[in-house]
Amino acid sequence: MLVAERVPEQSQQATRREVGDAAIDAAVERFLEAMRRADVDAVVGLLREDATWSMPPQPAWFAGPEAISAFLTENPFRWRHLRTSANGQPALASYSWDDRAGAFLPHAINVLTFAGDRIAG
Repeated sequence: MLVAERVPEQSQQATRREVGDAAIDAAVERFLEAMRRADVDAVVGLLREDATWSMPPQPAWFAGPEAISAFLTENPFRWRHLRTSANGQPALASYSWDDRAGAFLPHAINVLTFAGDRIAG
């Protein structure tokens, strides 16, 4: 598959200009708070119906609210999150508890991709 075949219809920069920084920032804050509360329904409520959740380099990939909800339900929220950005997109740095270290250690960066004002990935 060619890279050109994977380019989205609209860049995240164009989406941000169209929707507005304030609306995107508010959506990111709602996502962050839902993740902090471990509120699966609230997280899923912020997603588009065709949203995906992936975790490269792991092969896990979930499509649609039902699959994402099942993943989040089966994997307890023992994470802490900080707002950040990656490649110009809003993101959450996630830290998971490590019993051996007795501390939260870096686990993942969740880069949020928007379609309109809803999270698409």
